Amino acid sequence: MRRSDVRGSSNHIAGGSRRRLLTTIAAFLGLIAALVVGPPANAEVATSKCSAYAVLITARGVDASKGSNLRDGRVWLSGGHGDQLVPLVTKMRSDFGAGFPVWTESLAWTASSGSDNFYEAQVNEGVRLLSDEIKSIIACPRVPKILLAGHSGGADVVTRTLWNLAGTSTAAFIDAAAVYGDPSTNQNQKWNAKGVSASNGFLKRTDARTTAINNGYRFYGWNYDNLSSTTSGYFPRVRAYCNVGDWACRSPYTGAWSDTAHNSYTGKTQDVFNWYMYVTDNFN
Repeated sequence: MRRSDVRGSSNHIAGGSRRRLLTTIAAFLGLIAALVVGPPANAEVATSKCSAYAVLITARGVDASKGSNLRDGRVWLSGGHGDQLVPLVTKMRSDFGAGFPVWTESLAWTASSGSDNFYEAQVNEGVRLLSDEIKSIIACPRVPKILLAGHSGGADVVTRTLWNLAGTSTAAFIDAAAVYGDPSTNQNQKWNAKGVSASNGFLKRTDARTTAINNGYRFYGWNYDNLSSTTSGYFPRVRAYCNVGDWACRSPYTGAWSDTAHNSYTGKTQDVFNWYMYVTDNFN
């Protein structure tokens, strides 16, 4: 049964065993049809993260506005998503589907160029907060789908958290992560969205860390970016968007200086939403 499976350690592990095999052509065609038609409208908003079908945690970019209603010293329950991620949060809360309540929260990391803490210390703080929040969700009696999204420095927090948790039992519970303008982009990462060319970011992560993420977050199924193909395989549970000219993910050293490009990702909202739906609805 799609969407209504009960999450637990015995049926939520990485790799091919996580997939419920679609054994008929009709089922495969139904999958494509679901993506075209989309989910039912009027999504439910969960009353708590443990009562949710899916939890979306966002990490805003540096100097984006803070949120309010701090919970557990880690996340805000109101605002704090950043302009680039607000449309995704709104979309998730309104369109994810009736009967599948969504809980959204934003990471309360410092994210300030005016802080006494240097960027590296702030990102490490964000990694700690995000890791602890993910672990708190996993402790729920019934574990929701866990979705991550980050922009700019927040994207760095998300991907660094993925690396930090790669190979652990916690990593298996992270269903999908999407990042915009990640300064730690590495040309060897295998999770770029369709049409995004390889590049190195201003703060390129090491090849070893990139490989750990490449290998640690995959699902077995069909390619979201090529649904006409009947060939199954392993595909990433991470998805990166990097605009042409974005100084963060393409590096000013290569001539990428556009701040406008770095802050023009709201147009990716529908694709991220569809991809979240695809991954959570069929392979978890």
